[in-house]
Amino acid sequence: MLMRIAWRNIWRNPRRSVITLSAMTFSLTLMIVAANLMEGMNHQMVGYAADRSLGHVQAHAEHYYLDKGLYDTLPLSILKRFKDSEFRVAPRAYAFALASLGEQSAGVRIRGIDPEQEREVTDLWKHLLQGRYLLPGEAKAVILGRKIAKSLNARVGSEIALITQAADGSLGNDLYKVVGVLKTLDDATDRTTVIMPLDDFAELVVLPGRIHELAIRTPDAMDVDLYKPGITSLLEGESCEVRTWKEIAPVLKDSLALNRAWTTIMLLIVFSIASLGILNTMLMAVFERMYELGLMLAVGLKPARMVLLILAETLMLAGISEVLGLGLGLLWSWRLKVKGWDLTGLFGEGFEYTGFAIENVLRATFWPEGMLQCMGIMLIISALAGLYPSVKAARLKPVEVMRT
Repeated sequence: MLMRIAWRNIWRNPRRSVITLSAMTFSLTLMIVAANLMEGMNHQMVGYAADRSLGHVQAHAEHYYLDKGLYDTLPLSILKRFKDSEFRVAPRAYAFALASLGEQSAGVRIRGIDPEQEREVTDLWKHLLQGRYLLPGEAKAVILGRKIAKSLNARVGSEIALITQAADGSLGNDLYKVVGVLKTLDDATDRTTVIMPLDDFAELVVLPGRIHELAIRTPDAMDVDLYKPGITSLLEGESCEVRTWKEIAPVLKDSLALNRAWTTIMLLIVFSIASLGILNTMLMAVFERMYELGLMLAVGLKPARMVLLILAETLMLAGISEVLGLGLGLLWSWRLKVKGWDLTGLFGEGFEYTGFAIENVLRATFWPEGMLQCMGIMLIISALAGLYPSVKAARLKPVEVMRT
């Protein structure tokens, strides 16, 4: 009976109810879209860091990660351990060197890679500003970071000299042709990175059959912690240190947590403002029905049931708004997932966040927990907004109300 009365009371004043529903629906729609956009940005940040450069997980010889010692290496044969696993792996080797072109020179960090295996772990090959990616079996070819190419006045087709201290104590040096220039990835890569085939690296540094890093791709970068124990067990006995991207880039991990915390705060602020409309609607409904409510109390309706009646009206409004807001929010989010939100007018070709480059098109990612959080917060705040009018109605004195 209370539910039927509550439903009829909502539509006693259709205009006011529709205005309130519109405000609540718009607020929920906006917050669902904002939450999905924020989660999409989180996924893009992780993708730009892990999928383009870092890898989801990295394995190094003991002490290499902190010291970057040339002799802290792993055997290249370690890749065989991942042959039948769910993971994709790519070997890497590093050395510091001096790069020169004409009268220009700069300190660089060489990264030796296997072009084919690197494509399975990162999508670095997709992010070239000029030129092309390294070809399988290609020799004496390099790709430069954007800023180091600018410092050396190098372009595709230029020939640069690399000089470094080799592992056997000799001075390694050779000439290499620039075949590509990377787009902006992160500041360190842009300023110092020179990428070359692993075979060329081994010849230059005299380090055959040895690598410094194993980059590993897992099925899901966001849940990478679930895969770390399995990777560690595969590398058992090799004196390896295994780190996920969350450990390698803690600033990025903290940024994701901060983004989600900010999303929650934003939800509370927006829904608190929207709750003022609910409070106003329910107060007006109580004032308009003073005689009716007093009569119901006079014929035996208990104050507790009166509270339930007004709360039922509030929650019905919230329930209708949640259905409409969820539907519109999913529809809008789907459009932003497919087409994205182009921010070229604000940021040009892209922008940096927490040290990683982000492209100018933001795309939403469906975040079930975030959407449920939006709906839960709105339901709780709506109930709190309806609590005061319901208590006020329950405390009415029938004789005084009916007399006036």
